[in-house]
Amino acid sequence: MDNNLPPGFVEAFLMWIKLNAPAVYGSFAAFGMATLLTLRDGKSWLDALYAGLICLLITLGVINSLELFGMSQDNALIVGVVIGGMGVERCIAILRMFASMKTNTPPMDDKDRKNDQ
Repeated sequence: MDNNLPPGFVEAFLMWIKLNAPAVYGSFAAFGMATLLTLRDGKSWLDALYAGLICLLITLGVINSLELFGMSQDNALIVGVVIGGMGVERCIAILRMFASMKTNTPPMDDKDRKNDQ
């Protein structure tokens, strides 16, 4: 069998999955929740996949920083379901509020963003 993968790649990948299992299943839970809720709202499959991927990436970042907040990695599934259930719009709104607090600038509303363009 002609294998184009470097030697030991599959073993290393499976070991990484085993070591980071909470982050993996928490992120895929967020992906699934966001995708299903976006489809339930009547949006297209492409919108649902984009929403799922964005929630997956946000969840990966949050899960990897759980220990900074004094929580264990065992809470990864709960975090993934909550972030996926909130959806992309609410996650982005929370990130904007956090960024505006850190930079001491007022948050922009949708009306303000349309007037700036």
